[in-house]
Amino acid sequence: MKYFTLFLFFITAWLTFPSQTQAATVENWVIKGSQNELWTQAIDEVTGYSQHYFTESFFVADPVSFIVPENFVFRFKLTPIQGVDHNFVWNFQDTENYYQAHFNGGAVWVSRFIDGEEMLSVGKNFITSLGQTYEIQLKQVGNRLTLVIDDQAIVAFDDLTHNEQSEGLVGFKLSPGAVIPVETKYEHIMAYDAAVTLLPVSLLQQNDEQWGEIEYDTASQWSDWEAPTISRWGCALTSLTMIMRYHGLTTMPDGQPVDPATVNQWLLDEEDGYVGQGLVNWFAATRLIRQISERYSVPGSQLPKLEFSYQGLPWLEVGKNELLTGRPLIAQVPGHFTVVNGYDEHNNEFLISDPLYSYQYLSQHPATLSLRLFRPSQTDLSALVAVHRPEVVVEILNESGVVVSQTWREEIVDSVSGESTEVWQFTVVNQPAAGRYQVNVVGAKEEGDVLIFTYDQLANVETYLPLKSEYINFEILSFYLAFNKETGGEIQPLDLTEPAVFSWGNFLARLNQLKNDQLINQSIYERLNALANLAAQADETTWPRYKHYLINLLEFYSTEMAGKTRNDLKEILK
Repeated sequence: MKYFTLFLFFITAWLTFPSQTQAATVENWVIKGSQNELWTQAIDEVTGYSQHYFTESFFVADPVSFIVPENFVFRFKLTPIQGVDHNFVWNFQDTENYYQAHFNGGAVWVSRFIDGEEMLSVGKNFITSLGQTYEIQLKQVGNRLTLVIDDQAIVAFDDLTHNEQSEGLVGFKLSPGAVIPVETKYEHIMAYDAAVTLLPVSLLQQNDEQWGEIEYDTASQWSDWEAPTISRWGCALTSLTMIMRYHGLTTMPDGQPVDPATVNQWLLDEEDGYVGQGLVNWFAATRLIRQISERYSVPGSQLPKLEFSYQGLPWLEVGKNELLTGRPLIAQVPGHFTVVNGYDEHNNEFLISDPLYSYQYLSQHPATLSLRLFRPSQTDLSALVAVHRPEVVVEILNESGVVVSQTWREEIVDSVSGESTEVWQFTVVNQPAAGRYQVNVVGAKEEGDVLIFTYDQLANVETYLPLKSEYINFEILSFYLAFNKETGGEIQPLDLTEPAVFSWGNFLARLNQLKNDQLINQSIYERLNALANLAAQADETTWPRYKHYLINLLEFYSTEMAGKTRNDLKEILK
């Protein structure tokens, strides 16, 4: 018999380390009953095959390796290959005492056998098709049994036979009836405590030999270390790939498999795929996902498009809700990205599939800075995106003059050398309404310090690079962006006959820039900054008084500030 590694996650309060969630690798499963049936194994996959009438063969987890919790979830993917009898078992004690779910004749039957006699049988209509894969989840909490297939509760009832013997092992069963041969495939097999939400994300590692030594982005141009590879820099890339594969997006538009190598190449080929130094542009990734969805969806099997969004602090409840809704997510920790695919209520811990570290919990990282969310959709992938250096301040305002953008920063740090990519920031409006937006940029010194992407509802992109020749004062620039969900965005020059929309954010950003350039001393900066922050929180009707006071202060400091510096700030206040 060939053994394989099957990952079974189980979390209890009474295993080896009572205070922690446990994950175990089970290398030895055992056959019970008939030894003449064929059980074959590969990584994360079991196939049972039988061509003998009315024989029973069980393939169950070795009881020495682990014990299934009293309240548990047994989860896997089932694909019927041949025949009509397809089964799995739980609370298995021996070949005479166990529970089973039996797919046969257009129905699924949940049964319990005690001393070889069927003492419980509950059936519901459910038709299986050969070759189709079904997501199976069996949950037992107390005497309550719930069988969920493809996110639909098919059977749910209170087990009146439940007693102290209602516990045991999980596994699979071959028992052909009148039709042979029978063949069933089981994949992504997990058993874990019912207090845990655990989504079946298949772990990928950035240093896998299949892609680890491939150049990441154009890292040979910006990395000083000798290995500019996916193995060093590919945490966000590999996490994105895991999310895609979880949602059934397993084949690239050109027919290659979805893996870090092929996704890396696709991002390289796109004008907006990577930004800064090797930062994944999540919005470009939604276009790839849409292309895969459109290429491989068929009637009755629609692959999702995924809408991307960012969640900063506080993120805890949002993270829990995403997982409870069946959506894994990506967490940004200092210098690194990892997939979050579970939550343990007992210990208030998030479970992760980390592309680099052998960590099980998110708390093993020093901090969680933010989340990247991917929500299945068939509708709207639109966005307004500015990517810019951290010293550049960008605001996007709607037609009412309200700032509607959010900003976050990203970088990746190599765990071996300590080398890091440059820090870049994203300023974003997700799913913007049609209309005209004003984009204010303060602090750009060189062309390329800020780049604007507009995405229509299909994530098709238009790119705009502000040029010095287009603006009188490149360090303080504004322009309009006319947006339509079907056609995307169009850059328009600011209409100088209209009053510019005033923003305290612009004033504060320019003030900060002047301080960093040592054009304002610290004491003047602190006084102006304090007053401007106070004004920003005040009612808009009081702003003229604050502006007038600030202009007077600038004149007061005329002997300590250059005329150009004062005029820059006064121009913003007008």
